[in-house]
Amino acid sequence: MTAVLVALGSLFLCCLLFLLLVTSRAMATFGDDFLTVSTDDYDLAATTRVLRLQHASALSRSLVILGASTTRSSLLESDLAVTLDSVGLDDVEVVKLCTSAQYLWHSFTMLNSLPMDLRGVVVLGIGPPGFARELDQLEGSIVYRLGLRSLVADDFLRARNVALRRNWGNVYALNNFDFLFTRDRRSAAVKNLITGRSPQLVDNRHLNKPPISVQKRRILGDQVVELLSDYQENYTENFQILEMIRREVDSREGLSLILYEAPVSPWFFKEYGQEALYESFDQAMASYAATHGLLFLQADELASLQESHFSDWAHLSSPEVAKTLSRKVVDAAAPLF
Repeated sequence: MTAVLVALGSLFLCCLLFLLLVTSRAMATFGDDFLTVSTDDYDLAATTRVLRLQHASALSRSLVILGASTTRSSLLESDLAVTLDSVGLDDVEVVKLCTSAQYLWHSFTMLNSLPMDLRGVVVLGIGPPGFARELDQLEGSIVYRLGLRSLVADDFLRARNVALRRNWGNVYALNNFDFLFTRDRRSAAVKNLITGRSPQLVDNRHLNKPPISVQKRRILGDQVVELLSDYQENYTENFQILEMIRREVDSREGLSLILYEAPVSPWFFKEYGQEALYESFDQAMASYAATHGLLFLQADELASLQESHFSDWAHLSSPEVAKTLSRKVVDAAAPLF
């Protein structure tokens, strides 16, 4: 009986320590050191970046980059920072919150989690794949990918009949338990503690890499085309989230929104067609931007894109083109600061 009580007491103390130690502030400070799974663990990087801003004693003007991996590979943080400095905006901080296969809902969740007094420009990476995603898949996507649970996110998910754990208010560890304790993150925590180091994030893992084989490109291309087959069915629902993003930005003083269509390799259109779908999307976004007084930037109009500039169907590998796109985006954003 005594042994059982001791075991229960030890378990209780461990749970208490977990709740006391794994706070949002601790995640902001130490999350990257202990929980990073790999050099492309962008979900954790985005989460900890948002949390650091939440706990910052003072906020710089910011250039916030949201979007999927195609946006990430085309707008490098170092290029953006150098360009900002060159146009006299050296006080502007680049806040890159791009994650792989980022839903528009992920973008909204991160934007909604940013401090209300953040000032600057939000660049939202968009494209037809983001408007083709089924929101019915959000349960596994949101709960496990971002450690940024909020009442707004909860209300949206419950409206879609997504089962959620109880919201524990300010108890970060319990609210984000699923994010913190996925199998990969548990293993990473143990490994990082033992080795005393964690993987260092790579901003663009495609940089300077030659195109992958046509066979491998087709595997990825086939997946994208399959996703795009749901574009018409899911466009309206995703468009509503775009509108939520616009309203969120509009509700904040000193924050502006730019829509940025990430690049696509000419190879993709040569191999699969899809020009009509992309042209329809471009027209819809241009109309939306004009209606609301937004800038709509298209990568294929900002730079001359060639097949050799990409490692696959849409991930940019050319550092020169990435610099060009970063410069054009900063030039467009500069008057908004």
